[in-house]
Parts: sequence; C-alpha cells; structure tokens
Amino acid sequence: RECRVELNEKSQGTVSDTSMNFNSATSALVINNGSHCEISNLNLTAKYLEYSAVFVTKHSYLSMRNSTVQQKEGYFAVMLKDYSDMEMEYCDVSGVDAISSKVKLTDCTVRETISSENDSCVQIVDSVNLLGENPNTVDVYIDNHSVVYGEKVCTNRVINPNLKVVGKSVFNTQMLEYIGGDVKDLIIEVDGDSTFVCHSMHDIVEKGAAQKDMSADEVAPRVDSQNTRQALDNLIGL
Repeated sequence: RECRVELNEKSQGTVSDTSMNFNSATSALVINNGSHCEISNLNLTAKYLEYSAVFVTKHSYLSMRNSTVQQKEGYFAVMLKDYSDMEMEYCDVSGVDAISSKVKLTDCTVRETISSENDSCVQIVDSVNLLGENPNTVDVYIDNHSVVYGEKVCTNRVINPNLKVVGKSVFNTQMLEYIGGDVKDLIIEVDGDSTFVCHSMHDIVEKGAAQKDMSADEVAPRVDSQNTRQALDNLIGL
C-alpha cells in the first residue's frame, strides 16, 4: 500500500531508511506551513503527471541526504515554493524547481533540470552532475531575478539551450564542464538583462549584462526577505 507523508502547521518529522513507490495523482511528501523535515536514505519512485513527488511550501524547510527521488513523467521531482529552504547532499533526483525559495545542492546528481525562478537562489557546493535525460528540457533554467551560483556544474549533452538565463537573473560558477566533450560546444542563452559568468571559461567568461568577474559571495542573496529583488538588481548593475 502507498504511504503519503504530510507535515503541516509548523510540524517536524523525520524520514529515514525507507523505500516508496508512489503512483497516485498527488505528492508523496508534502512539507507545508513552516514545517521542518529531515530525510536520509530514502528511495522514492513516483509516476504521475500533475504534481511533484516532494513538495515544500510556505516557509518550510527540507534537509535530504543520501537519497533518491525519481519521477520520470510530469512535474519536477522536488519543488519548493513560497520562501522555503532545502539542503540536499549526495542525492540523485530527477529535477529540482525553486520558486521564491532557496536551495543548496552538495555533490548531487540531477537527471533532468534545475530551475530557479521568481527571486530564488540555488547554490552549488562541490559539484552537481546534470545527466540531461529529458530531451524536451534544458539543463539549467533561471528566470525572474533569480540566481544559480557555486563551484562546478557538469553537463552530459549539447541541447539548444543547455542553460537559459533570463529576466534579470544570474548564473555564476567557478567551473562549467561538458563531460565527454568541449565546453565551448554548450549552448548558453542569456538575455540582455541577465548575467552569465564562468571563471574557468577564459574566452567565454561573460554573457548578457556581465561587466565584471564576480565572486560567489556577490551572488548569494538571501531569498527570504523582501529585499531580494533589489539585491539582484544591484548585483547586475540595474
């Protein structure tokens, strides 16, 4: 029998050493209304079209370590909304979508897409490996005053585009790597109001509105305040 976990109204919970196969038309794990959840050694496989397998919303917090969340069809496997926070370490997930939220990824594998939207911030610690298993999605999508920044981003394919940075947003990493190919072959789409900076790409350092070589500290605005949009505007010189 399927098991669904929901934390609400500032609840706290722990999920560990668990395998879940979930095929219903709803989220398997919901963290809502200021709740706090810690997950370790979870193996979650979900298949449905309308909801994310893990949904974190309304100022809630999720910590996930050594876990797998696979959702081959439909929404992102993990979604955050409404000023929520997530720290994910040594995990393998189909996709991550941050909407007005903050995400920290440490040595993770993302099989499809990382998305950062609406005043969101995604930090990469050590590295993230983007497998690119969905031919219909980009590897990284950043929109509406949002940021993806950190150390190393690895891609495994060329698609048009690999990275899309629009809406006064920022992508800033120490290293961008195309595993098995030349990083110069990657397709990077940046609008005129946004910024792409990669410190390891000596001849493709800046795109869009980039005017200087920025440090990671300069692209780490806090997302849980009303000043995030102004911080990003200041960052890219608007």
